Amino acid sequence: TDNEYPLIAVAGRQVYHWHTRTKTMKAPLLADAAPRAFVAVNLMDAAELGIEDGDPVRVTSRRGSVTAPAKVGDVVAQGVVFIPFHFGELGGGTAANDLMPKTWDPVSKQPIQKFAAVRLERVSGRRDPWWLDDSAPIQAADVGGVV
Repeated sequence: TDNEYPLIAVAGRQVYHWHTRTKTMKAPLLADAAPRAFVAVNLMDAAELGIEDGDPVRVTSRRGSVTAPAKVGDVVAQGVVFIPFHFGELGGGTAANDLMPKTWDPVSKQPIQKFAAVRLERVSGRRDPWWLDDSAPIQAADVGGVV
């Protein structure tokens, strides 16, 4: 990280979906549990940046940006944001992999698409009402067990 990109974005799985949701999104229970992308933000980072639960936020790296509602809580550590990789189209402003380095391991050829230095900002727009539902608080399972 540096002054321009002071946070770390981590991309990962949710327990509700498998990869791009081609099958899991067809199951109403799973689709309702995790209907769209979000950005998990630590309570202290959110307070410092004036971000509230459900606010639209933009996460920007040197490679691209993602816009989604903030899910404020204590699941991710201060200085870290989490974005599930199950959602969005590459280049569409909603895919976590748009933020990540376009590099790979030289031996396995596995892409390195799990973390990137980013900045976070609230953007104009309405709060996402799904995130304001008190019956759906963020839990460790919502972010693949990341705590």
